[in-house]
Amino acid sequence: MSGDDYDPVKARSGFLSSYMSGHKDTIVAYVMHFGKINGHIVNAKMASIDQNKMDLSYQLQEDGKWMDVSVTFDPPLSGYEEVKPRLLQMKEDAEEGLGMAKAPPLTTFTLKPSMFNATPVLLILLVLSIAPYENHTISKDDIPTALHPYLPTINSANHTLTNIRQALPFTPNTAYVLWASIGVIHVALALLVAFFSFQRKASFRIGIAWILSTLLLSYPAVFEFRSHLQTARIKSIGKHK
Repeated sequence: MSGDDYDPVKARSGFLSSYMSGHKDTIVAYVMHFGKINGHIVNAKMASIDQNKMDLSYQLQEDGKWMDVSVTFDPPLSGYEEVKPRLLQMKEDAEEGLGMAKAPPLTTFTLKPSMFNATPVLLILLVLSIAPYENHTISKDDIPTALHPYLPTINSANHTLTNIRQALPFTPNTAYVLWASIGVIHVALALLVAFFSFQRKASFRIGIAWILSTLLLSYPAVFEFRSHLQTARIKSIGKHK
């Protein structure tokens, strides 16, 4: 490709589209304001972007189908360094034009399967943490009578977990540090969710539900929480003019 044909924005289109995937409320505003699309849009994403335009996809609640629209940059972007300021200015113009609220109340909570994405990892770490680090053979005196027929299987699993811990090595000190770190991260995320729940005037029940889900389920719950905040902004369009 010749120097005259090189488009620095198009060259990073994949990165920019991926980044904007976390800002569906902003993309919806672009679609409705600059793309002149009416209707109840429930989701939107950036398909591609270059110096002249950005191609957006949106989903209407009525039929659930994904449609496409292009938004032209006028004037065209002079280079990659102009992407952020131009998109931010367009964001402000679109939100003001549509009457999108900056921080509408949070009134919803949904426990979705995606919120359990981190649970298998946490369970594996828990099993490894409680498994003995030193080889130990369990006797019948150590378990309930009902489990006696399964004693060979229990000992086999016990020894396997011990071998895995030693091979990693997953020492007791490692387990303590790991769980302390996980605890700090979960508490920090829960405090962040609590702050935004208070800021968005969530009811006590809704706020507690999001805080507890974050404490137990970690970052996937935060992603879903953020999605609900964005959905609330999208639903506020036209209500605050």
